[in-house]
Amino acid sequence: MRPPSAGRYSVAAVGERGPTYRQLVREYGPGPFERMSGSAELRGAGPELVVVVSVDEFVVSTLGTRTLLANAIALQLRRATIAGQPGREWLANALETLCAQLSPAWGYAGHAGEYWAKVMSVSQRIEAVGRDFGRHLPGVFWINFFGRRYTELIGPDRFASLPAGLVATANEGTLVRIADDPLGWGAPSYAIEEGKIREHLGTELFFPPLGNKRA
Repeated sequence: MRPPSAGRYSVAAVGERGPTYRQLVREYGPGPFERMSGSAELRGAGPELVVVVSVDEFVVSTLGTRTLLANAIALQLRRATIAGQPGREWLANALETLCAQLSPAWGYAGHAGEYWAKVMSVSQRIEAVGRDFGRHLPGVFWINFFGRRYTELIGPDRFASLPAGLVATANEGTLVRIADDPLGWGAPSYAIEEGKIREHLGTELFFPPLGNKRA
């Protein structure tokens, strides 16, 4: 018997529900948005990489007033090298490969501190206020992927007129990179290049950076 693939394992794990949940459903019935949804964490033999797969039957879902893209794959690098490669090179190649094969609506790669500074609010509670796809994209990060619809919305000509070396195509989408090293996200030169890209593509498309200092 052939063992199930990682994808089948992930979907099976996402669909698991505990005894308390099953008892509540027996007593009160399923909720109005009952569906396959959840996440699964995949780990290999070593500690350097964690993959989190989030699955939802709703392609677009809501959380409070925010609109989310419901299905996602997150790669968490825990070491400076992966499979003998510098982490930044491995991650850039992995992002390009995933975008070319899966053609997501949007994707990014960057340091966790960069995401925190640009997306997360810490004023009253910890919340990803910048992640509301009904209003804007979360921001401009180290590497950004704009899927086919976003590429068409922004316009291929705008991408084509960015400086050479910053732009690549993947499937029907576009990859845009700010710099060579994601660890430099806090440097003034990085902020200058980010601002140029944001303005060139259209500042109205992106959530304004919060400027949090926490890494």
